[in-house]
Amino acid sequence: MDAGTTKAELLGILAAEHAAWRALLDAIGEDRMLLPGAAGPGWTVKDVTAHLTAWRERSCARLQAGLQHTAPAPPPWPAELDENAPGGVAQINAWFEQAARDRPLAAVLQESEAAWQQLADLVRALPEADLLEAGRFAWLGGAPLAAVLHASLAHLHEHIHMLAIQGWLAARSRTA
Repeated sequence: MDAGTTKAELLGILAAEHAAWRALLDAIGEDRMLLPGAAGPGWTVKDVTAHLTAWRERSCARLQAGLQHTAPAPPPWPAELDENAPGGVAQINAWFEQAARDRPLAAVLQESEAAWQQLADLVRALPEADLLEAGRFAWLGGAPLAAVLHASLAHLHEHIHMLAIQGWLAARSRTA
């Protein structure tokens, strides 16, 4: 997402990403979402879904802070975990995985859908200037609020996981 991105373009990107994610989940089917190997040896599609949802919810909290013109709430993970420290994101991901391990698949899928909807609703609710103009929120270090979405969408976080799952699905189809 560059400086020329508009709110409408952001909403279009979100809608396209969500549609691609839903299509992938539909291709997998719930019966295979608990099989290991979808993103590394131990992760299932459920694990990846919970992981992406947790980061999406973090983005939602930051967009909500922008909407309310407040600093964002502290992240849900323990305070000793620092996403900016070396290895910090991996530790947070492990914390997310542990937190979601015993949750039922249906709940994880429902939370994923809710997070997608909340993300789009927040982008719609934010004034375009608050979303796109750099320097409006000190806690973003001069970046525009849209940078919250940039971290997930433009840096291909969703795509990396989708490609891994597509490769896993293709490999499973060849051996079935």
